[in-house]
Amino acid sequence: MRDIIDIVLVGNGPGAVVAELGDVIDSAKNVVRFNAFNTFEFEAYVGSRTDTWACNQDFKNTGTALRNRAEDGFSVSQLLMVPCSAHPQFEQKVAEMKKTARLLFPGSSINQVDIRIVAELEKELDCRPTTGLITAAYFIKEHGRIHITGFDTLRGHACPPRHYWGGERSNIQSVHRPDAEGKWLQKQIGKGCIVPLDSHAKLDLTSAQHRERMKYLDIYSKLVARGARHYGSSNHAKGAYKHIKKLNPQSVVDVGCGNGEFCRWLRGELKTPRVFALDWAAVPDLPPSVVYWQRPVWDIPLPDKSVDFVTAFDVLEHLLISDVLQTLDEFVRVAKKGMIFSISFEDSKNRAHDGSTLHPTVRSRKWWVDIIQQRTDCAVENWSGGQNGYLYCAYYG
Repeated sequence: MRDIIDIVLVGNGPGAVVAELGDVIDSAKNVVRFNAFNTFEFEAYVGSRTDTWACNQDFKNTGTALRNRAEDGFSVSQLLMVPCSAHPQFEQKVAEMKKTARLLFPGSSINQVDIRIVAELEKELDCRPTTGLITAAYFIKEHGRIHITGFDTLRGHACPPRHYWGGERSNIQSVHRPDAEGKWLQKQIGKGCIVPLDSHAKLDLTSAQHRERMKYLDIYSKLVARGARHYGSSNHAKGAYKHIKKLNPQSVVDVGCGNGEFCRWLRGELKTPRVFALDWAAVPDLPPSVVYWQRPVWDIPLPDKSVDFVTAFDVLEHLLISDVLQTLDEFVRVAKKGMIFSISFEDSKNRAHDGSTLHPTVRSRKWWVDIIQQRTDCAVENWSGGQNGYLYCAYYG
C-alpha cells in the first residue's frame, strides 16, 4: 500500500519523466513546483495540479513566467518566494518579486522562505543552494516529511543543462554544487525527512512481482541513504566486453542496468550510437545520451526489432520463474540480431531484508540453454563457463 503523500516537490530535472507518476503526484495534498515549470504534455509523468509555486528572485526567467501564467488565467493557492542566497541583495530582489506577484495573483497566498534557512544551507553546502533544495528545507522545517521527484542531484548527478521539457538552464554549474546537494538530500532520506517518489512508480505488477520489486527498492534506498554507490556495481558484463567489441553493435538496450557502468562503457569506449537502459529499482548515473526507463524487464518501451542486441547481465535468475518466459518473449520482440546474458546457477549470497533469496529462479546450465533456445529460436554460443554462471550470446539465423 502506498503511504499517504501530504507534500510532493516536483523538481525540473530529467529524472521527473523517468516513471509515470502523474496520478501519484496529483493525489498529494500539496503539489509544489518550481520557477518556469511545465506540465503540458508531461502530465502522465509529473501530474497536472499545482498548489504551491516556488519562485526565486530571477526577474528575467521567473518574472516572465509569472506574467505569462497570469495572462493565461493560471491560479495557484500559494506563491512561495525563494531567495537563493542570504546576501541582502537577494532578499531585496525577492521583496520586489513579491510585489509583482501580489499584483498578478491577488487571490493567492504570498509567502517567503526565511532567510535563515538559506543562510544555514549556504554554510553547510559552501555554495548557493538551488531553489528546489531551499524549498525542500523550508517544507521539512514546516512539516517534517516530504516526497520528492525530479531532483537529479539526489543520485549524485551533475545539475542537468536542460529541464525535463527541454528548457535550458544557465550558469548552473558555476553557482551550485550538485555533489553537496546530493549528500544533503541523502542525509534527509536517512533521517526520514525525505521520501523519493521512485517507490511509487505506477507499474502493472502482480502482488508477487510487487514483493520482488520491493526487495530491490529497499536495498537501493538504504544504500542511497548511506551515500553508498555500489548498488548493481558488480558489472557482470565485463567478461563479455571483448566479444561485444567484435560484434560492434549500433544499438543496445541493457535491462537490469544497476548502476549503469556497462551503459557508460558502451557510450564512452565503444561509442555505440544508441544505448537504452532499464531497471525497476535503480536510478543510475548515466550520460544524457543514454535513454533510461524505470520499468520491469519484460516491458521494454521500444518498437519491434528496434535494437541490435538486448543485454541482461545477472538478471534472469532474479526473476520469478513465471516471469522468465515473458521476459525472453520481450527480448525476442525487441532484438534484431540477438541477446547477450550472464546467469547465475546458485542461490544468492546476499539476501533481502526479510531474509528471502534474491535468486528465485535457480536452475542448471542445461535448463537455461534449453529454455532460451526453445523460447527465442536462437543458436546459443557459449563465451565462458564457470561454477556460478556463464556468458553467452543467442544469435538469430
